[in-house]
Amino acid sequence: MEKIQIFGDASKYGITTTTDLMAMVKTLAIDKKIPVGMFSTQASNVQVVNQLVCTSVPEIRNERLSKQQWEKASDFLGILQDAPLYLDDTPEPSLSSIKEKIMQLKEEHGVKVFVFDRLPQSCEDNTVLEEIARTYDIVILVRRV
Repeated sequence: MEKIQIFGDASKYGITTTTDLMAMVKTLAIDKKIPVGMFSTQASNVQVVNQLVCTSVPEIRNERLSKQQWEKASDFLGILQDAPLYLDDTPEPSLSSIKEKIMQLKEEHGVKVFVFDRLPQSCEDNTVLEEIARTYDIVILVRRV
């Protein structure tokens, strides 16, 4: 398995869509029980949860589900509730608030992987996020708008 850099652009790893990102988050937080902090600047936490459910039960996008598919979705929500996944849907968070939340999640929950979905492009952000990743020995993966 390729070692992920301490800070990286998700597209370098083939993660170009929110669906790809959700599949990775599901693998880490649910399948492997690795604590993950996820910042979603353009989708609410409810939308993120819906997207995660769709990674497990893709048929949920249809209007009609069988009883078995509904049970699978319900079971997944129970698993998701217990997963070490910490969501933040603050729109346009400042770098200082991001740093504060990262420090808090690392200290309180042992989170070492942080994912940003749809973060606007900024060279300053890249520099600061890379510095945060190195300082706190964490992995930060960013999917840009």
